[in-house]
Amino acid sequence: MGQMVTSETIQNGDFWDNPWDVGGLIVIGLFISTFLFFIIFAIVFGYVEKTVCEEK
Repeated sequence: MGQMVTSETIQNGDFWDNPWDVGGLIVIGLFISTFLFFIIFAIVFGYVEKTVCEEK
């Protein structure tokens, strides 16, 4: 059958030794962070705009 992933292969740092895996993880993290930032920005901007319009 195929190669089984054991705790030894996970713990010895093979993932962190491969720069393509680390780079992919960084890109995914940046994408998620940017998406969450835009959502928070839209919520805050919408709340501030609604508050300012109600004061007039």
